[in-house]
Amino acid sequence: MLSTAFVVTAVGGYLMLPDGKGPAPAHAETEAVTFPPLEQLEHYATVRRGVTREYMLTSRAALDAIKAGRPVPTGTQVVLIDYQSDVLHRYLEAGEQFYYSLQVLDLE
Repeated sequence: MLSTAFVVTAVGGYLMLPDGKGPAPAHAETEAVTFPPLEQLEHYATVRRGVTREYMLTSRAALDAIKAGRPVPTGTQVVLIDYQSDVLHRYLEAGEQFYYSLQVLDLE
């Protein structure tokens, strides 16, 4: 049994070598993300963790709905702008499944 585990580990390790003989590359979904115009969004939170700084933005309508205790409007987008060591790293867009994160923030 030990020799079987060794063989599986050795073969698996070989297949994952960075020379291109490993597993197929990752597959991304074909649906493209459409970012809203960032100048039309409002900054509602900044998160800092070590060298990471993240700005979170969404629409004024979403912020007003949350403050009023209503659900955010359908189609609302949340954008996160991620900086690493003060260098822009990436933009992330969250769809409807992430709306709940807006509702747990203290927006006052």
